[in-house]
Amino acid sequence: MSQTPSADDAADPAWAGAARFLEGRIPPGGRVIAPDSFAHLAGALSAPDPEALPDWAVIRTTAAADLPSGLLRRLLAETTPVFANDGYVIFARRPTFGLADMRNAPAVRALADGAAIYTAPGASAQFPNPGLVEASNPRGPAAPEAAMLPLTPPQSPDTPRASLPPEALALQVPAPARPDRPAFPFPRPGTAAPEAPRLFVPPAAALPEPPRLFVPPAAPTPEPPRLFVPPPEPAGTPPEAPRPAAAPAGALPVPPALFAAPPLPSPASAPAPVPGSAAAAVLQAAPIRTAPPLPEPQSLPIAPPRPSSAEAPAQRGQAGTLPARIAALLGAGAGRRVAALGGEAPVLADAALAPSALISGGEDQPAACFDLALLNPDEASLAGTAAEAARLLRHGGVLLLVAENAESLGRRLAAALGRPGQGGLSASAIRGALHAAGLVIQRLEGHALDPWRATSDAPPPGLAAGDPAAAILEEAAGTMDPRHAAWLLFLARKP
Repeated sequence: MSQTPSADDAADPAWAGAARFLEGRIPPGGRVIAPDSFAHLAGALSAPDPEALPDWAVIRTTAAADLPSGLLRRLLAETTPVFANDGYVIFARRPTFGLADMRNAPAVRALADGAAIYTAPGASAQFPNPGLVEASNPRGPAAPEAAMLPLTPPQSPDTPRASLPPEALALQVPAPARPDRPAFPFPRPGTAAPEAPRLFVPPAAALPEPPRLFVPPAAPTPEPPRLFVPPPEPAGTPPEAPRPAAAPAGALPVPPALFAAPPLPSPASAPAPVPGSAAAAVLQAAPIRTAPPLPEPQSLPIAPPRPSSAEAPAQRGQAGTLPARIAALLGAGAGRRVAALGGEAPVLADAALAPSALISGGEDQPAACFDLALLNPDEASLAGTAAEAARLLRHGGVLLLVAENAESLGRRLAAALGRPGQGGLSASAIRGALHAAGLVIQRLEGHALDPWRATSDAPPPGLAAGDPAAAILEEAAGTMDPRHAAWLLFLARKP
């Protein structure tokens, strides 16, 4: 599809914006209509055909009139505009999760207005409006609507009486009743109007007096009983209490005792059995019962607390700033279910994500039950791990694959010096496995450099992950192409 591309589309800001949007978004095998300048991003292009609706369509706004008749109308009616700028509008037949509907964008509305008034060359309108000459000509033919309306109202045909049956002739329909005179005579001119007859209203009968109900007199309220009755005073005078003896000279007077407490009763004790009796024999034969000892409480095993991101310096030191890069791409994952699959994925997830993230290995889990996934596969388990992650993720879930780069700068230097290395994954192998699992790649980043591989299999002292000097290599990797980095980080999404 040409759509008359310019000679230098890369210098057009509108073309550059549309190209950035399409990068890594169109899956292979679909039908795509786009200008020829997008062939390296969209793959094989198809010719525009109104009968075959494309999966993706890139329309140049200035060349919309060059499309076949009806294709633009089908795109506006049956697909969704997901991108629009001043130069291009992109339509998707099945937009993936996260793409916005751009129907109200000015570029899309301009395309819709152009499709409404555009008529292909050689086609005629279905209901052409009369021109100025036809409208001013009184002898012109009548409007098409005139043939649809009757000129005279329909009337029933006159049926002769001879053709009617005897039953119809014998049927008599009474005429509507018409009063000969009005209910009230009209007054003559110059006389007062007669008074209307008064209607008879019977006098209201006197209402009978209601019978009086007998109300018995209220009974006297009895006096409530007294709860305390004072004892009657004795008839005789009580005898006078004896006076205390006089105190010796110089001694303090003793106050009289106001209340004498009664002596406490001695506790009742059971009589001891008589020796030699039956009760004594029973007591001697009965064993002494003691309460059984209480079992000691069993201590439940307490799982060690999961270290937080700030409390795991050892784990962060082993991978350097790689956990921070994982958290920046995948998010903190607070309160979300995260599947950690393959290799060191559980260790990386434990060091990178928040303590409240629900991290699980994914074994024996139902489909579409995880929000995020962190993968660290090897070459043998790459395809299976990607397929398992696609099964566990819900629609719209995000996946981050972290792997050592088999084609890094250090490994290529080692191979050139006769020291080929083992292990790692290539970017093309990872991209193919993610596409095969039905995942859409969103981003590819690189982390750190490994030039020390040219002379040794392990980083020398001072260049290990987490050392201050290693930060220089990580900063340099951020400005270079990801294919030179020591680690590859693929961010993908399940549609």
